[in-house]
Amino acid sequence: MTRPLSLTVLAIAPAVAVLTLSACGGSGGSPATPPAPSASSVKTVKDMNGMNGMSGMDGMGEVRAALATPTGPALPPSLRLAQTALGQVVADQYGRVLYAFVPDADGSKQCTDSCIASWPRFTAGPAGAGSVATEAGLDAGLATTADVDDVHQVKYGKWKLYYYVGDGAPGAVDGQGVDDEWFVVKADGTLQKQ
Repeated sequence: MTRPLSLTVLAIAPAVAVLTLSACGGSGGSPATPPAPSASSVKTVKDMNGMNGMSGMDGMGEVRAALATPTGPALPPSLRLAQTALGQVVADQYGRVLYAFVPDADGSKQCTDSCIASWPRFTAGPAGAGSVATEAGLDAGLATTADVDDVHQVKYGKWKLYYYVGDGAPGAVDGQGVDDEWFVVKADGTLQKQ
């Protein structure tokens, strides 16, 4: 005996709905909602010019870069080596790759305004406070800080360090070579330009 197609669909639909809900985490309770970012999971950095009204800036002139950190307690700022597609490069305490801005070396150009929105500074806290530790494989003598617009920006060798907001995960190097001005930093403090 053959059943009409509409009866077969009606008989299968509840089973498909149950399987779909269980696969999505629904079990009769409220739908799963990702947790809101905590204060420790969002890095706050000052815009170099303190300009307001630009995308990503609030009334305090701060740029909030959504640099996701692992859940758990916040770690103090430190430098470490991270394994990437480019080899081992300088990264922050969570393995997020840090970049150097080539014009910083001679002061010919600064990362300000919309630049800082895409390339937030890696900081060790407010100006005049904090330091940064280094983990194995890095030269602690190359890790310093510089006071820049009320923040203590971390340097490695002669390079001020920045994040790239386009890097979606620790170890990502999507900022490498952008505008032929942004490059990852190697353990010896030199840039890797490949």
